[in-house]
Amino acid sequence: MTMMTSPSAEPTSYLLQLGDGDTPQAQWVLGTEEEGIGFFGEHFCPCPGTAAGTEPTEEVAGWVADVLGVTDVELELVDDQGHWSVTIIG
Repeated sequence: MTMMTSPSAEPTSYLLQLGDGDTPQAQWVLGTEEEGIGFFGEHFCPCPGTAAGTEPTEEVAGWVADVLGVTDVELELVDDQGHWSVTIIG
């Protein structure tokens, strides 16, 4: 997961969050914030037993990049609800 912003960085409307942390059903969820609905998950990456509050790893960032069809993304925590913004950097 890259944390430096590149001059060619492209912000997206995608957010990443960990759902069901501390359970066998834990999963990273990639989605968007929809007006009137709230967070709407579109892609799911199982990660059983991952602790709530865990930061996404390089592996998770790689999964996000694969889903979006790019080579690299930047993930940045944006709120106290565990939402991470997704910026395409490669």
